Amino acid sequence: GKHFVEQHFGTTDGALLKPVTPDLFGDLGDAWAAYNQTYDPKSKLSDEQKKRIIETCKFVSSSSQERFAAAIGDYFELENLARFMALTAWMSDLDGILGPGQNFYLHLHPTTRKFTFIPWDQDQTFGQFPRGTQDQREKLSIRTPWNGENRFLGRIFAVEAFQTRYRALLGEFNGAILQPERIQRQVDALASVLRAPIGEESAERLAGFDKAVAGETVAVVMGPGYREPVQSKPIKQFTPARRKSVDDHLAGRAEGERIGGR
Repeated sequence: GKHFVEQHFGTTDGALLKPVTPDLFGDLGDAWAAYNQTYDPKSKLSDEQKKRIIETCKFVSSSSQERFAAAIGDYFELENLARFMALTAWMSDLDGILGPGQNFYLHLHPTTRKFTFIPWDQDQTFGQFPRGTQDQREKLSIRTPWNGENRFLGRIFAVEAFQTRYRALLGEFNGAILQPERIQRQVDALASVLRAPIGEESAERLAGFDKAVAGETVAVVMGPGYREPVQSKPIKQFTPARRKSVDDHLAGRAEGERIGGR
């Protein structure tokens, strides 16, 4: 963590947090003890850093929408936030900030005092996490992509400056780094490296891997809480459907699907 932060932010004096909460930046009161477990700091925080985190939570929870829109850039790196959310929404990552509120880090810069989002544990991206139906994940709304209610994202997505940049980035990614042909070439390149070690695990896992690489629907065992394997379309099937869906949403030809509950 220390080397990553120093490489990307040029300092190790900031705070690195790994929050897990469906109510990100909710007001938990004035005492840091109420925030510590939720925000899970990865180093000892200064009193000033604790104060800034609490201050940000109160800003997100209590400010008027007019004040929130005007001052959001004082608390968050907007370009980073727009990029993070554009990629998260495009990939229908419902196991992260769009769902239970996990699988990302926050970095609080010591000089700007702004938060930056850092993605982590992305194994359920490209519509792999079983929330809603496969069709809903492929057509997930870019206007309201989160699962259920989410106060922080609801406020962010209502800010015009964020929305303008977010939609521009979705269009940019849709026409470049997330083109299905490009992703499919990457899948094939990675498959050539991964096939041998997966084959050493079991013949069953190798068979499932080969089906996924070929673009065939596979049965995925999700773990505790799931009685039956989940039928999942692999990346090669998801990406062309999602690209068309995002293009339709941006052009106003479709509204997209919302996924309720948690």
